[in-house]
Amino acid sequence: MSADKFSDKISLGKIGTGRGFTAGSLSSNRPAGLAKTLRGIKQAGKHSYAANLSKKDMEVFHGLIGKELKNLSAGSSGLSYQARHRIMMQAERLRLQGVISAEDKKDLRNIVTALGPGGGGAAAKAAIEKKQAALEAQRQKIVRAGIKYDVAQEMAAEDEGLNAMKYDPKSALGKMASRLEEERQAPAKKLAEKKAALDKQVSDARTNFKPPKSDSAFAEPPDLDIG
Repeated sequence: MSADKFSDKISLGKIGTGRGFTAGSLSSNRPAGLAKTLRGIKQAGKHSYAANLSKKDMEVFHGLIGKELKNLSAGSSGLSYQARHRIMMQAERLRLQGVISAEDKKDLRNIVTALGPGGGGAAAKAAIEKKQAALEAQRQKIVRAGIKYDVAQEMAAEDEGLNAMKYDPKSALGKMASRLEEERQAPAKKLAEKKAALDKQVSDARTNFKPPKSDSAFAEPPDLDIG
């Protein structure tokens, strides 16, 4: 049975590890943690891939997996290779004793694999894919920035090269060099033209300024000689 059938129903974050581990109870009407996850697997595949798993099998799985998850540090990324190996060694002994079947053991292996680092169910896979997408977006951003920088450097180098060399103004390269130089100087030239126009307006205003004539009605009377 494919591990994907089980991993889609498993989220290590909802089970927890170490002090954050939640065992739950398979006999509870509202199971939590590991018990809820195992019951969800059984319920989802009861007519197909999990049809062979009995309530007793679930209890065995619950005990084997729970013991290892509880011994992990809180916030662990999942069951290590050593932990998964211990679980499967015990499962093999139980198979030899007739407690579980070979098919049950395969299902347990798939569940345990899904609880390992990088295989912790749909939620973990979604988180990994999201992180990978973010890293790829960042990489693309850096690549685009690098391309823009390279293009700017090349244009600057070409511009500098054309300006440094003297070309025949009538040649194609000479015309190109002249056009590039005009484009480079265009903003400064436009600003200079605006300033010159304003200076001319001020100068003309000063030159053409004429003081207003005095109104005779308000003019000062001439001095009178009264001897």
